[in-house]
Amino acid sequence: MENVMTRDYIPRNDKAFEQFFRNITDYVLDNNARWKHIPKDDVDILEDQFSQWNTAFEKTVVPHIPQLTAEKNRVRLSTERALRHFVNRFLRFEPVTDLDRDKMGIPNHDLIRTPHIEVTEVVEFELKLRNIREVLVNFWIKGQTHKAKPAG
Repeated sequence: MENVMTRDYIPRNDKAFEQFFRNITDYVLDNNARWKHIPKDDVDILEDQFSQWNTAFEKTVVPHIPQLTAEKNRVRLSTERALRHFVNRFLRFEPVTDLDRDKMGIPNHDLIRTPHIEVTEVVEFELKLRNIREVLVNFWIKGQTHKAKPAG
């Protein structure tokens, strides 16, 4: 079973991102009166971020002009950062429900505990500096002639 929290919920494709962002913006506008916890200023900022993204994206659909694409990419980084902040600040907790998050395309927290195997053997390890800021960790069961990693 795939853990939904390990994959990015924001689509990489620009057209899919546009639809995803539009869906969240429209859903927030339609449901904020029911939720009552998102300040109007923050909703306005979300709308403005979507408008900026949509304007930059629409300019790159046809024809392809490298400068417009570069601007679209810059706006995408900014709006994606703002969207993540908005989702984490307002849409991850009550009164927003799991059903609301499903409808917006935002993954819910995985409530199924991942089984873990308890390692009872004593392990030995070595650390090697492979590159700058990269450490390789090798470990194996103490006393074994092979260096296979312990199960789990």
